[in-house]
Amino acid sequence: MIVWESLKLAKMCESCVAPPNRKLWAYGADQALSLKGLFSCEASIAEKSVPAKFIVIKGKGVPLLGKNTAKEMGVLKIGVDTANSPPLTTEVYS
Repeated sequence: MIVWESLKLAKMCESCVAPPNRKLWAYGADQALSLKGLFSCEASIAEKSVPAKFIVIKGKGVPLLGKNTAKEMGVLKIGVDTANSPPLTTEVYS
């Protein structure tokens, strides 16, 4: 909650937190995380800025980007980079 409070004080995001409408689990956990709410703000890295939604949990935790936000910001790429891949071959070796 410390991150949310500091963003709110700096007026970097919306000041209201919507109630959570989902359940989340930490990796390997058998209980869902206690959620406080959801807020929206601009997430930026270098010159790239995208609107993002963040879920606020009760207690301590590290801020994480979701897959879609990370892809939009260009910090996550999934798949083969064809520009740097070796060419495919159709030769059969015996």
